Amino acid sequence: MTSNPDLDAIATRAASLHEYAILVDRPMQAEADQLTGTDVPALIETVRRLRVENADLRGKFTDAAASLADQVVRYGQRQREHNADREELEQLRAAMEQIRHLHKDSPMGPCPVCIDADAIAAGGDGLMPYPCPTGHLAGAQDCEPPSFRAARYAAAGNEMAASLVRDGFGDDEITEILARRAAAPAVRSAD
Repeated sequence: MTSNPDLDAIATRAASLHEYAILVDRPMQAEADQLTGTDVPALIETVRRLRVENADLRGKFTDAAASLADQVVRYGQRQREHNADREELEQLRAAMEQIRHLHKDSPMGPCPVCIDADAIAAGGDGLMPYPCPTGHLAGAQDCEPPSFRAARYAAAGNEMAASLVRDGFGDDEITEILARRAAAPAVRSAD
């Protein structure tokens, strides 16, 4: 038996059989009429309907498989993002613990500038917010308030850098501005 029989050919063979039965075997005529006139056409119609349903289901399964594949890809991407976020969180926690060690658990005792004794007495961690000179030791960026930085530049005799700090420029910007100024040719005023 073939896997996908030609239904039109079956219907043609059944009609031929019916004609043959009429000519050859008159006593079997009623059964031949039933078989070729009712049973075979009903079976052919059922098979055609099932083929259409099967094709419809295959399409739905194909769509579902594609959707599932997309979801698996999105899940993998989310998992990678989650793992990257988790790794970054662990790095931040490690840095926080290093700073906490410098603040509270140092062999020299807690940092007197950065610890709020009242907060510790109330049950808090006692860490002060920005600016934190101890945080500077832990590698934090821009730990000094602008007034400290301006004073440091002024004490070094660099009044222009101190002025730029007071105007809100960062150390990198100040270095760049001063380098451009030093590289530019001197302009003389016409007195």
